[in-house]
Amino acid sequence: MKIATGFALAVLVAIGAQAYSQTKSPSAPKTASIPANKITTEADCTAARLGTSIPISSIGEPVSAVTLNAPQWHAETNTNPAYCSIEGSMAPVDKNPSAKPIRFGVALPASWSYRAAQLGGGGMNGSIPNLTGGAGRSAGTFLQRGFATYGSDSGHQSGGFGPPPGAGRNGAAGPGQQGPPAAGRGADSGARPQGLPAAGGQMPGRGPAGQPDPAANDWATNDEAIANLGYMQMKKTHDAAMVLMERMYGERPRFNYYFGSSQGGREALTVAQRYPADYDGVSAEVPIVNFSTLMLAPELIRIQEKPLANWVTPAKVNAIRGEFMRQCDKLDGLVDGVINNYMACRAIFDVKQGKRNRDPWAAKRCPNNVDPNPQDTSAAACLTDGQIATLNMVYSRYVFATPLANGTKSFGMWLPNTDPSGSGLISSTRYRGQQGAAEDAPMHSHLGVLGVTGFLMKGDRGLTTLTYLPK
Repeated sequence: MKIATGFALAVLVAIGAQAYSQTKSPSAPKTASIPANKITTEADCTAARLGTSIPISSIGEPVSAVTLNAPQWHAETNTNPAYCSIEGSMAPVDKNPSAKPIRFGVALPASWSYRAAQLGGGGMNGSIPNLTGGAGRSAGTFLQRGFATYGSDSGHQSGGFGPPPGAGRNGAAGPGQQGPPAAGRGADSGARPQGLPAAGGQMPGRGPAGQPDPAANDWATNDEAIANLGYMQMKKTHDAAMVLMERMYGERPRFNYYFGSSQGGREALTVAQRYPADYDGVSAEVPIVNFSTLMLAPELIRIQEKPLANWVTPAKVNAIRGEFMRQCDKLDGLVDGVINNYMACRAIFDVKQGKRNRDPWAAKRCPNNVDPNPQDTSAAACLTDGQIATLNMVYSRYVFATPLANGTKSFGMWLPNTDPSGSGLISSTRYRGQQGAAEDAPMHSHLGVLGVTGFLMKGDRGLTTLTYLPK
């Protein structure tokens, strides 16, 4: 996922233990020297040792039940040492069917270095992250380094990224609703509270033969599920994992970290803000820090393009790229096909900043607002007034009607770049609600559309993403 501001941001936040000494959750004492790794064997990887449930009093955010599957032992391989894995489910407090369980997993290495890593998700989450991998481009896996690892699906199961049920024509799912296929994760431990699915077998949200089930998207209309995605699932998963490590090793980790990229990067920054006492450090790579507006922005573009005259077609990609390069390549003092001074380039094309009534697209404006060849794909193609209005919207700050709770008044939208059609900014399709769309046109959908159709529109079947007007 690209950040709308165009920055590839990597942040390492170190949290000093003394700074939070009064709020630090119970854990093993920090010492100058760590003892030799603690060793466990297959004989320790049992339900008798790890249990079949966790008391809800051990979880720092509200849940109604925590059940555990039978643990599984994994022998040493060429890529990882031996380890014990266990999965479980946390039932929501809300009894509405749209409230989903949090499914989580913990990997407990046979040779433990008294360290642990919570792993963040990606996209809109929906599946337990790979607990046997590494962090970014570093060599080796966490398990090879003796880290216990843990993570969750964030409180909903992969059912696709499209609108809630009923949003598609005749109840059909819209485009973009393909989610990752679910994989069985081991044997179920038996009975569980109503509404708490087994952690093994077919993932909820998948229909026959593993096809996406649009009904799985109703989680986005549920306040508890949205709060889980936003922040609560990180705390709940952390607390459950701490209990399991204490049961396996006799103590909690001496050092605990959060690693995440994109959605997981946002999660890492979130735990640093909300639960700093639980971590000794976080690594947040390309965090989607403007998450709410990033979900809304693609819909704002399609709303801008509702009039047919405002539609920026794929034929104009080279003309747009060419104009960015003509005006911005030289801004760093070197014409080399690279826009290095991207902030100066932004200042040129953001018409809401600087002098009023600027027209950065003047050189590309079609004479008399008539495009002589709309199919021209060359860099010489011209742009109509409506198309330029859309480009001004895409590359200028979006000002909120009301400032956000944190005082933020605008969203940066997109930076001028050499891939103007990337991230779905330019579409070849006319969607339902747009002028000129076919009778059976699909509803617009993208990775974060559930944040619009679910959280903002609350699944209102009378609205579509292009008829909803944010206030």
